[in-house]
Amino acid sequence: QVQELIIHKDPTLLDNFLDEMLAFISDRSVDVKKLLIGFLEEACKKDKEILPKALPGVTILLAD
Repeated sequence: QVQELIIHKDPTLLDNFLDEMLAFISDRSVDVKKLLIGFLEEACKKDKEILPKALPGVTILLAD
């Protein structure tokens, strides 16, 4: 639901919430990691300018 709101209904919130979402990278829960990867994928599709900020996090998640 948060993803729907931030990415699709009010993308102006995306930049504000990106750091908060990236803070969950170190979470050990597989479900949290899956959610985070999906969020980052959709966020980058919506706003390509956040890719440089999101890419290190995606790399960490995929290596884990």
